[in-house]
Amino acid sequence: MAYSSPEGTKFVLGRPFEYNDRRYSAGSATAETFESLGFTATDNEAPTGDFDPQFYFWYPGAAAAEARPVDTVKAELIRAAKSEANGILRGTDWAVLKGLDSFDAAASTALSEYRAAVRTATGAYETAVNGCADVDALAALDAPAWPEVSETVQNYTF
Repeated sequence: MAYSSPEGTKFVLGRPFEYNDRRYSAGSATAETFESLGFTATDNEAPTGDFDPQFYFWYPGAAAAEARPVDTVKAELIRAAKSEANGILRGTDWAVLKGLDSFDAAASTALSEYRAAVRTATGAYETAVNGCADVDALAALDAPAWPEVSETVQNYTF
């Protein structure tokens, strides 16, 4: 639910706001606070259903959610995928840093192939993201397809 100030500015329950040179936290953005300030309730609520703030935004007074800038969403998705890939690879970094010379050939090959597959999945996802023309296409995109962790790799993963 949203509330309108006497001046006509719209405010949303649970979102921090500023009014009359005073800041209010999200926790104090309640119906009681708005009503005590003389605000009136409106039926202009945030959209429901497929509205995902990762891809769309809504502000009080808007009739519907609007797509976020496509280049911003692409950059965020790629950054998140690379961060996740780094987290996946971090578990086997120690083996690479130590040098695979103390491992058997099968472990060395399995670790190298797994790490290459993680990098390939990241690159494929980045290509897919960059191939999307709009936010709706980005929202429909599947998450990166990370490779399965073999038992050999699992033995060398923290």
